[in-house]
Amino acid sequence: MEGRRVLLYSIVLTSLLAVAGPSLADPGVDAGGPYGGPDTYEGSSIGFYATTDNQTNWLWRWDFQNDGIWDTTWDISATMSYAIERYYCDDYHGHIAVEAWDGFSTKTVIINGEPVLVPDSEKDTARVDVFNALPILDPGGPYLGSPGVPITFRAVGRDPGCDDLTFIWLWGDGDSDLKTYEWTHFQVEVVDEREHTYAEEGTYTVTLFLLDDDGGYVEASFNILIRSGVDDIDDMIDYTEGLPIPGGIRKGLVAQLNAARGCLVRFHEQPAVRILGAFVHRVEVLERRGTLTEEQSDFMTASAHDIVWKIG
Repeated sequence: MEGRRVLLYSIVLTSLLAVAGPSLADPGVDAGGPYGGPDTYEGSSIGFYATTDNQTNWLWRWDFQNDGIWDTTWDISATMSYAIERYYCDDYHGHIAVEAWDGFSTKTVIINGEPVLVPDSEKDTARVDVFNALPILDPGGPYLGSPGVPITFRAVGRDPGCDDLTFIWLWGDGDSDLKTYEWTHFQVEVVDEREHTYAEEGTYTVTLFLLDDDGGYVEASFNILIRSGVDDIDDMIDYTEGLPIPGGIRKGLVAQLNAARGCLVRFHEQPAVRILGAFVHRVEVLERRGTLTEEQSDFMTASAHDIVWKIG
């Protein structure tokens, strides 16, 4: 239906331009506005509302960037007003233009020295301000690791509009990384995954910046603990989860190990030592009951003691 209507308007316009006519159009068009403002950000839709002071059936078209290129074809309204909505993917500060025409009035203009008939229409502009929205960042974590062992960092960024996003990692040991992701129509969020290796033990402050291509940015900082033996807890968890013992007992042991790991992430060393001590006691009880074999018990207790020794 829309295609046929546009074709009909084109035929009518072509026919009307073939003959001269008096200047009859005086719509007194008003583009309304101003639109947007400090509380309107990219990723938003704006409703435009134009009016005339002349009662007739008017044809309307819109130029949403006021660059002389019409973004809509002629559309008809049986009233003295016309409303339309526009989605702004990116920030914009400028004007829109609207043109109203009665559909038959023409005027003569000189183009390249020759008289040419054009619609006798009226245009008006209005101010539009759509502001940049800051990107949204989830740095992931918590992270911890051991010297010389690569750690995988996974951050997620999202832009409310359609900006390119740049991740800048400052690792806290003097190294840094940067990567830019171009926006695509299918992009909902950007996952930035990379590895970094720390050479020595210690607590490092990692700072992550997420920048959009309009100059907006957010940042996140967090500490990462690098200590020998921390990854051993993950190995113990994997080992315990694979034991052929009753599920409830296995889950209890894994819960203790996860609790010790959580304490280390938050730099609560002594609570982690106490939890690992309770874990060893429970393993010894399970061995006496026959739930765990001597080999399984020896491995788990030796691993827990080794982690406690590395914690210091």
